[in-house]
Amino acid sequence: MSQDYYNINERKGKHLTERERYTIETLLQDGKAPSEIALKLGRHKRTIEREVKRCTVKLLNSDLTYRDQYCADAGQRIRDEKGKNKGPDLKIGNDHKLAQHIEDRIIKDEYSPDAVIG
Repeated sequence: MSQDYYNINERKGKHLTERERYTIETLLQDGKAPSEIALKLGRHKRTIEREVKRCTVKLLNSDLTYRDQYCADAGQRIRDEKGKNKGPDLKIGNDHKLAQHIEDRIIKDEYSPDAVIG
């Protein structure tokens, strides 16, 4: 038995998954309103509205006019790019003396970074 759905309560603050983004895209193409999509996905209406606003792109029609359309791929790409910036800061960032010493050794004395570490 799979434990994918072992908790009946939704966790607050959970990010939209890629599958949910594709569901939003298909339901919007079917003409569903954000409130209907929110009910189907078990999310708040405002979450869906923000996602649609953030990930709407301009697409070129065959008659060279533009149309605005939600794109799940764009939404996932935006999330992945923002996720790259997460994580702890570098430890050397707070030690200005050490950073200056390393810069001086590399630039002025022409040491390699490996030699400075050693």
